[in-house]
Amino acid sequence: MFSRRTMMSAVTCLLVLICAPAASADDTPWLQTAEDLQSRLTECTSGFQRIIQEAYKLIDTDRPDPQSLNVLQESAWKQMAEVQNIGREIHDQLDTEDIIAQRILLYANTWTMSLNSGLETLNRSVAYVLEVANRSNSNGSLNADHAHIALLGLDIAKASLDTAFVCCTTFTDTMITSALLAKAIGLSDEPPTTPSETPTWQPIATWSGNGMKTTEPFQVLGTPWRASWKAEMDDFGFFQVYAYPVGGSILEASVIATTMSLGEDTSYIYSGPGDYYLVISAAGCRWTITIEDKP
Repeated sequence: MFSRRTMMSAVTCLLVLICAPAASADDTPWLQTAEDLQSRLTECTSGFQRIIQEAYKLIDTDRPDPQSLNVLQESAWKQMAEVQNIGREIHDQLDTEDIIAQRILLYANTWTMSLNSGLETLNRSVAYVLEVANRSNSNGSLNADHAHIALLGLDIAKASLDTAFVCCTTFTDTMITSALLAKAIGLSDEPPTTPSETPTWQPIATWSGNGMKTTEPFQVLGTPWRASWKAEMDDFGFFQVYAYPVGGSILEASVIATTMSLGEDTSYIYSGPGDYYLVISAAGCRWTITIEDKP
């Protein structure tokens, strides 16, 4: 469940927004948008928590019920589709030049990525259990090894849920800060004058491999910068990538990728210019990742 601190922060944020005429929709339209998206993401996070709790109950038995697992998997897929829709709306509506909007967008991106990766991992774990239970020689039951693998997948999904809860709290605190600042100094989301030449994405570094790796530091000059990755999986593998600021703490890490299935995607990081390095965790996977900047 959400902490008392998170719930109090949400209430405080709402009161600030109501009582701050200087932070009206005309001045900072993205504040109301951020509040609406926060409400939807909070609902998705609570739904994911209920789903994963039910998954533990269903899988941690000798003979899991296939019908219940199918229903659970369908709920997870629906939840994942909603999170992906919210993620697209976040980029469409919050990608402004306002520095606080960029900070909110950073945590919103990490929040949606954590939910997506957790739900995907949960679905793969449930699919694995259903596949084992349907084998002709299993008689619908799981042995100790099968149960261990499935529960390990749920533990990984639970870690993503924990990250989503952290992002929820940080997102809410940033919302409060933005509302207070908007009231005090009348922040505006009007972008600066567009330069005559539009900058283009420039590659900085590329790495590839099939296991764990901590990269050498690289420097980015613009905001946002992006990481494009591709992962080719074996039957049961995983791929996770985090970006850390050089000299920063673990709490400043940005999630770039976390998946247990083959695929490719591009993640945008809004933590600003600076020196970074990647920590790549992978097993049963061949991967490639490229960092690009738009100074």
